[in-house]
Amino acid sequence: LHAQTFLQEHCQRSLEKPLSLKYILFHNNSMTGSLPPEFGKLSSLLSLFVAYNTLTGSLPASYGDISSLVMLVVAGYELSGTIPEQYGKLANMKNFGVQVHFLTGTIPSSLGSMQALETLSFGYNFLSGIIPSEFDLPELVTFHVFDNLLTGTLPLLPTTTSLESFIVSQNQMNGTIENIMMHNNLKYLNLNINEFTGTIPESVCNHKNLGYLALGVSTFTGPIPD
Repeated sequence: LHAQTFLQEHCQRSLEKPLSLKYILFHNNSMTGSLPPEFGKLSSLLSLFVAYNTLTGSLPASYGDISSLVMLVVAGYELSGTIPEQYGKLANMKNFGVQVHFLTGTIPSSLGSMQALETLSFGYNFLSGIIPSEFDLPELVTFHVFDNLLTGTLPLLPTTTSLESFIVSQNQMNGTIENIMMHNNLKYLNLNINEFTGTIPESVCNHKNLGYLALGVSTFTGPIPD
């Protein structure tokens, strides 16, 4: 099923009028083609979940105009291009996931304006550059950017956040890890296969909620905290 053909044949008439459509779920099918930019006209849309099809093309910048959007998940297999800067306008976004694609470029600093964001997941892409320092995301719970080409140091996320899961494994990040250890609500921390240095902070022993800690394949020195 071709995604754009589906839109043109079944949705075009509605797109020309005010819409109450709130949820679009096209996951686990055999849909081809690209993501329709026309979805950017759906002013009442709350969730767009288009995962595990065979879509190509890029992420439409027009989706940054859907101010009502709370969830945008586009996972697997063949999208390319970059993450549009315009998505930073999505102030109500809580779950933003673009995984298992061929996305390149950097993580836009504009995403730091998503003050309601709880989950950010960009795993299995080819994103490069640093994690923006502008990521002051007070509601963030899950931050997954594993298996990319990211460099630089760990971001200084606000310690007031309820951050529980932080995965940046299989990148090229460096520096020390004290910043991330300041988050006392952490339950899952995976920093495997990077270029981190320094010692493992003693504070790791104070994390009562931490159930998974992975610090393999870096260049840490010093003793194992006890």
